[in-house]
Amino acid sequence: MLFKIMRLDDNDGTPVDTTIVDTTTVTHIVQQAAAIGQRLWIRPIKPSGPQPAEPSLNRSGIGGGSMR
Repeated sequence: MLFKIMRLDDNDGTPVDTTIVDTTTVTHIVQQAAAIGQRLWIRPIKPSGPQPAEPSLNRSGIGGGSMR
């Protein structure tokens, strides 16, 4: 499984840099960040294989009722 890690600015929390890593590397990066008090934002990456189709929304209100 892959994860997206963003290193956050210490002052305002804005992203400073981003990397994509595997599970083992996440553990290593988190341990390093914890040791120096660095802030991270970590999210799993969806697999790149075929994804199930998501239902489409008809936002125009034509032929499918109104969106209110």
